[in-house]
Amino acid sequence: MRVFCPEHKRGFFAPRQSPVKCENRGHLLGELDFEGVGNSPVEIRWQYCCNCEHFCPIDFDREGLERCPVCTRPSSQLYLCDKCHLVSFESNTPLELTPVTPDKDGALRFAFDVSLGVRKKDHELRDQLDMFVTNHRKEINGILDGYNVPRVAPEAQLTSAK
Repeated sequence: MRVFCPEHKRGFFAPRQSPVKCENRGHLLGELDFEGVGNSPVEIRWQYCCNCEHFCPIDFDREGLERCPVCTRPSSQLYLCDKCHLVSFESNTPLELTPVTPDKDGALRFAFDVSLGVRKKDHELRDQLDMFVTNHRKEINGILDGYNVPRVAPEAQLTSAK
């Protein structure tokens, strides 16, 4: 599950278990009632944004449930689960995206090679992976094209890095 730590302003993947701990420093973010036991007294401590799919402790001192602390969209509809006491919300406000195009905005800022890493002494696995990438370059490029991953020619990477 995706969790957002409001202290570190950082999202991360966490196992579906309680208590939930921050990936960064391991501090306790809180407990989630996955079984829906709903022990008394009931405390509403967690929110879930249906738009960006993050769980986050509710911070009533700041904006509380008015907007998502992760995607910052305002809440349009709130739902309270009567079993686990999680507040889910969604927004009717679309996420504002600003596409970047090399033609208008200049060279891509983050142009880098995609790489695979293996242990230094694992020459056999390195060679197998190199061979796999070489033999399946068309399929890999097809996947990247399918997700509209921008790519630049190797020569352009060298000039834009200067």
